Amino acid sequence: MELLAHNTQLDCELQEMYIISNHLKTDVTFIEDEIRFLKNTLNKYNIYIANTQLNRIIYFKRIIEQQETGIPLIKNKISGFLKCLGTLVNDSEKEISLDILEKFNTLNTEVKSIADQILSVKHSFFLFLEEITKTRKPHYTSMSFKKPLPLKFQL
Repeated sequence: MELLAHNTQLDCELQEMYIISNHLKTDVTFIEDEIRFLKNTLNKYNIYIANTQLNRIIYFKRIIEQQETGIPLIKNKISGFLKCLGTLVNDSEKEISLDILEKFNTLNTEVKSIADQILSVKHSFFLFLEEITKTRKPHYTSMSFKKPLPLKFQL
């Protein structure tokens, strides 16, 4: 598709697409923070988990690690897309194909999918933690990474 001499509507649409795509980077950073939070929480509450419940913790860790390994790939895709889109925004003489919309929608879908999966894991994990903390006292398993410091004063 060839552009006509100054199509301001198309320029505005490209700029909006660039802004939204740039916002995807922020979304991915937020997802990384959520993953970090979940990993820290998993490590912290390992002391409440009985050996019979380790399979659920391993399941949560596996899902979180899978999502975490996909983050760099999505970041690279977003950066590549922003470069491509940036040249289109800066040079209104370039040809634009509909492929750009497909890439944009694919990136949006991938980021939304990871965010939804992390939200689902977070929800399931917190329900699991509620159940554990109501029924168990702290004890240590082979999965415990850090033991809490002993209390010097008891009330």
